[in-house]
Amino acid sequence: MELFINTLLEKRDSESKLVDCERILWLNQSEDCAITISIIRKTGVPGFKRISSIQQELNEGTMIKREHDPYSRFMVSEEILTPKEIRLRDEAWECIKHIVELEPNIYNPKERYEIIKSEMKRTGKGKNLYYKYLRYYWTGGKMMNAILPDSENAAEGVTRRIQLKRWVGPGIPAFL
Repeated sequence: MELFINTLLEKRDSESKLVDCERILWLNQSEDCAITISIIRKTGVPGFKRISSIQQELNEGTMIKREHDPYSRFMVSEEILTPKEIRLRDEAWECIKHIVELEPNIYNPKERYEIIKSEMKRTGKGKNLYYKYLRYYWTGGKMMNAILPDSENAAEGVTRRIQLKRWVGPGIPAFL
């Protein structure tokens, strides 16, 4: 079974209760290395796994590929977002856009700390802000819209506006 970046992997216990769901952030086939992050744990950070171990768990059935991505709700066009949402998202993106390009180094905890420390000196922003934005970005499928402010509430608003546009029709304002 092939693995790809952004694949979601579920682990369930013997009673089929969801234990964890991880997103693959980075793969290096030649070194049997995968970087994953839990999309369930609120404070999780990226972690290292062997691709062969993931494959073994998939073959044994102790892990399955998740078909539906709960973060797919962030895949919306710009016209659905309010100017305020776009401004706040873009401000957050400015903080991390250079950091997220530093794959795979950004996944190493020591290097990540040094990179963030350097950015903190440059911008004056706190480390918790960087970790929050990075976590939103990584758990949300490495999409800019995943860092919308208060992601869950913002996504609900986006969903409501999408539904309004669908039901109201093209000639009527969607924000009624």
